[in-house]
Amino acid sequence: MVDVFISYKKEDRKYVQRVAAALDAAGLSTWWDDRIDPVESWEKEIWRALDSSRAVLVLWTPRAITSSFVLEEVERGLKRKRLVQALIESCEIPEKFIGRETGQQYYDLVGWRPGFEHPGWEVLLGRLKAQCAKRSSIFRIPIFNRTRREVRADARHWPMGALKGETLSSGAHPGTVFADENDSPEMVLIPEGNFVMGSPQDEEGRYGDDREDPQRQVGIAYQFAVSRYAVTVGQFSKFVASTGYHTKGIPTH
Repeated sequence: MVDVFISYKKEDRKYVQRVAAALDAAGLSTWWDDRIDPVESWEKEIWRALDSSRAVLVLWTPRAITSSFVLEEVERGLKRKRLVQALIESCEIPEKFIGRETGQQYYDLVGWRPGFEHPGWEVLLGRLKAQCAKRSSIFRIPIFNRTRREVRADARHWPMGALKGETLSSGAHPGTVFADENDSPEMVLIPEGNFVMGSPQDEEGRYGDDREDPQRQVGIAYQFAVSRYAVTVGQFSKFVASTGYHTKGIPTH
C-alpha cells in the first residue's frame, strides 16, 4: 500500500516531480503514473494504485481542471474519503469538489518551491502525514504461534492471488504476493520507507517495560520480500534437497 497517489495532468509533470520528491524526503511513499508496468493494463493499474493508497492528492492547475482523467480520479478519491486537494497554479477549482457539501478544502501551493518555507506546504504535509498515519495498515508478518487461518485475513491487501515469481516485474507494488512454484512459500513484497518502532508510554496494553522503548525511526533502504506464512517442514525439506543446504545440527560428512 502506498501513502499518496498523485493525480495530475501530464503537462504538469514538473510539479508532480517536485511534490513527489518532497513527499518522499518527508517519509511518505508516492505513486504517479510514471511507474506503470507496461505489461499491465494502463487503466487497471491506475485504479489499483488509487484504491490502495492512503491519500489521493490532486494538483490543480488550469490544465487539470479540464482533464477528464483527473476529474475521474478526483471523483473516486472523494468517494473513498481519501481526497486531498492542492492548488499549485491559480485556477477555479470545480465547485463540486470543495465547499460545505463535500466538507473539502484545498491547500494553496501557488509559488511553492522545494527547500523554501511555504505555509501552504507545511499545512498540506501535516495533513497528509496525519491521514496516512490514521489509515496506516502494516502487513501482518506471520510468526510461528499464529495460525494460517488468522493470517489469511491479509488477502484483503492483495485480492488477486499469488503471482508466479518469474512474472514479477521490478515495478511490482508493495503487498504483491508471489511464489516461485505452486508449493513454494508465498512471499509478500515489503516497501522501502520509514516507520516508528516502539510504542508511546501512554499506549493501552503496552508491556510497561523497556521492551517497547524508546520509540525510534527505522528506515528500510530497499524493497524486499518476506514469507507470508510460517515455512512448513515440507517446504524446508524441498529447499534442503534442491540446494544441498546443511544446518549446524546436521553433519556434512
